[in-house]
Amino acid sequence: MRMVKEEFLENVKLLMQMHSEGHLGGEVMPEDVLLGVVPEEELMNVLTLGMSLNYQRNSYALWQSVAQAYIDDSSRWVFNPQVVSEINLDELRNVLIHHRVALQPNRHPEIWKRVSKGIVQSSSKGDVFGLIESVQSDISTLKLIFVL
Repeated sequence: MRMVKEEFLENVKLLMQMHSEGHLGGEVMPEDVLLGVVPEEELMNVLTLGMSLNYQRNSYALWQSVAQAYIDDSSRWVFNPQVVSEINLDELRNVLIHHRVALQPNRHPEIWKRVSKGIVQSSSKGDVFGLIESVQSDISTLKLIFVL
């Protein structure tokens, strides 16, 4: 059954409330370093792209690197899927390596660029919000699109 947008948003609000009340363990999550750094309207892009490299590594170090890359005005563009999809891979690599967002100089920038292109191609807005809107906020539909 498809989850309607209002139900999805209510579930998100409930999870946020449960987290703030300490019902979800009360731990500081690695990506919490972005709070107060990344504006809400850009957070989905930053989280999605950062998460694409969040495997087999220290999550706290990754997210600290993501925050530093975002804070640096000259590298903030790496969180804009539209820009990344059109940029030279070497330029992307230099920024991601410089801030230690990418640890593997070939594979990580290629993943980042591939995810960005997928977002842009699947979203009329060229961002993660547009991607989610394209499936009427139904994450199960989104998973089907990208698994197949």
